[in-house]
Amino acid sequence: MVEDAELLRRYAEQKSEPAFAELVQRHLDLVYSAALRRLHGDAHAAADVSQRVFTALARQAAPLARGVVLPGWLYATTRNVAVDFIRVEKRRRAREQEASTMHELTSPPPSDTAWEQMRLTLDDAMDELSDADREAVVLRFFARRPFADIGAALHLSEDAARMRVDRALGKLHGLLARRGITSTAAALATALANQVVGAAPAGLAATVTGAAIASSSAGTAPVVSLFQLMSTTKITLGVAALVLVVAGGSLLFQQRAIEQLRQEIAVLRVAQSRPSSLPVPVTTATAEAARTVPATPPGGTGDQAATSNAGAGGAPSSAALGMVNVADWQSRGTATPADALETYLWAADRVDVDVMANAIAFGKWRSRVDEFYASLSADIRAKYDSPEKLWAFILQGAPHAERDRVTAFALLAQTELPDNYVSLRVRAQKGDRTEEGNMLFERTANGWRRTLGDPDRGDSLIAPVIAMFPLASKPDGAK
Repeated sequence: MVEDAELLRRYAEQKSEPAFAELVQRHLDLVYSAALRRLHGDAHAAADVSQRVFTALARQAAPLARGVVLPGWLYATTRNVAVDFIRVEKRRRAREQEASTMHELTSPPPSDTAWEQMRLTLDDAMDELSDADREAVVLRFFARRPFADIGAALHLSEDAARMRVDRALGKLHGLLARRGITSTAAALATALANQVVGAAPAGLAATVTGAAIASSSAGTAPVVSLFQLMSTTKITLGVAALVLVVAGGSLLFQQRAIEQLRQEIAVLRVAQSRPSSLPVPVTTATAEAARTVPATPPGGTGDQAATSNAGAGGAPSSAALGMVNVADWQSRGTATPADALETYLWAADRVDVDVMANAIAFGKWRSRVDEFYASLSADIRAKYDSPEKLWAFILQGAPHAERDRVTAFALLAQTELPDNYVSLRVRAQKGDRTEEGNMLFERTANGWRRTLGDPDRGDSLIAPVIAMFPLASKPDGAK
């Protein structure tokens, strides 16, 4: 059998379509099955992810032909593409849910089978499970693992794994019952075991092969969606989402909300008219160097970013820049400013509103934020039970530009400031460029937090929101 590397070389050097088709035939089941598990049995999404993975393979055939272990590369790439796909879908669903009045959509009467009853609502119910419960269900019913394997994967005994799966299945049954799915837990288990995973569709290999080769030959833009994290456009779009939520808190769309939305549209137009940063090619990042902070230089405290550009000589790689790649980020808590920075970025990238709420503070804008929060409807305050939860939604509730998602960062310096504040100088990889800017952190009773309100400026990440509301107070000590 011809080795993978030789087939890659033939395609890279000779554009041999038979060679690439052989690679797709050889590895499609691996990629499709891995995608299917990560996408909760969504066959159409798994086919889309498979196509994107092999498109990436076609584009990178030349460097990969020099010695990569192809199955391992394909599995890792499938994971990354599926994570981005899920992130896109999660954000889309969140926007739709928050912008609507949560009315129930009319659907056809369910058929007699348990699977047809739950098919349209299963993924939404799965999303509401905790990570631990979802893992147990996926391992048992999506990956079809025996309890011994599940126990090994979750570091449990076989009996404990069985109990974990049973509890998780019970919770899923309850979530489906709230959606009108009245089948028994036993019927649910049978439907999951027999229906959620199947082989890759016939003909998909040919479709994936053709699309990947065509896309690679055309030199089109990367297919993996990237999202914005730290730009003003995102904040103002988030405010627009907030206005829709406030307006939808009661079913009466009052004149005040309409006027607020008009104001926000004007703010959004101004934000979108700002020139974009110059592109800087940046390659894949490494993991550890960025956590070493150099000697503290003098510096400011703002969030305004300065784009770096390497010019005609070419940009340094993110490894050379000492960056930590998004795949290596962790929720590290808030014991130090550096830990709080990574936790904040980790939570924002994963749309984890709870962790993000615990990673932010308001500085000397605290009283103004509390007044703003108290002015909202009881429904909104019940849904977002703290100002931090509300702002975490604002920061994550907007559409995002593919070129502006932060995918790596480096902590460059730490500057001590008065009144328990620290400024961190951060370099961020965003799409095809790098940017540098300062982020302010505040020591609180519960550790260090990302401060959204600069104590020495009025134009913070808070101001675009509360400026839209007729509140008379000013931030404590703001100039």
